[in-house]
Amino acid sequence: MIAIKSDVPSMNGRLHLTVRKNGEVVERWEDHNLIVDGARQLMAKMAAGIVSTSITNLGVGSGNAAETVDDTALKDGVMIPIKTRTVNDKQARFDFFIGTDQANGINIREFGLFAANGTMFAHRVRDRSLEKADDLTIEGYWEINF
Repeated sequence: MIAIKSDVPSMNGRLHLTVRKNGEVVERWEDHNLIVDGARQLMAKMAAGIVSTSITNLGVGSGNAAETVDDTALKDGVMIPIKTRTVNDKQARFDFFIGTDQANGINIREFGLFAANGTMFAHRVRDRSLEKADDLTIEGYWEINF
């Protein structure tokens, strides 16, 4: 019997943030993320033609528990529409902007990418929170490599 080995790496991604307070950059941050099982289940359904959806929202929340593949939601989650979505070969990029009037009052520690049907795709929890108020904006992008 011939053994077949796949050289396709697993999905992975990175979250990039630029935080501004009163227009001045106070933090630039980037780190890896966890692709959750909901993403794999969603892609299986998409491949079989059972669902037709796409990633449309960035979620922010206050949870501080480490990411697990079973994650499906954010604590105190607020959804922000993705501004632009682009694809370059096997990489999808999701650009977002959290304005002065969005997610105020949340100590943001976690970020998630969500499909239009509410399925969590990727999750990242930071070590430190961002105290979101009306003088703070967060812009960034999330890259997913397939």
